[in-house]
Amino acid sequence: MINDKEIFIDTRTAAKRFNIKYDTLKKQRQLRIGLPYHKFGRLVRYNVLEVKEYLDQNRKGATPNE
Repeated sequence: MINDKEIFIDTRTAAKRFNIKYDTLKKQRQLRIGLPYHKFGRLVRYNVLEVKEYLDQNRKGATPNE
């Protein structure tokens, strides 16, 4: 279960938690692809629930929702 402090996490935490390189997340943001993220001023944050949903929907071999 996710506690209130873990709803939005920073890029380094997201990289560790989802086993994706920090530089990959940064590059994906620049290209406007990859994990969904939010900007709060200059801060970039990832919503854990949105990222999990995105990863579930985009995993290899997953069937698209109809």
